[in-house]
Amino acid sequence: MHTFVPMLLSEAPIGKKLRIEALRNNPLESRMYHMGLRPGVTLSVVRASFFGGPLAVNLGSSILALRKEEAAWVEVSPAG
Repeated sequence: MHTFVPMLLSEAPIGKKLRIEALRNNPLESRMYHMGLRPGVTLSVVRASFFGGPLAVNLGSSILALRKEEAAWVEVSPAG
């Protein structure tokens, strides 16, 4: 059995492949779900802005920009 140490997407390292485990206390859950952010999906952070700015997240063939506050609602674990 494999266990993971959960982390928030807002704290994830750049370039590491991650799997979404849950969306926590998220007022935008429906909107994020429609953008493709849902449990089981793999993604990676490709760029992070300085001073708490947005993150660029590679999700399949798309790159999404997420505010740091929005990324803090996404719980992830290492993929593979």
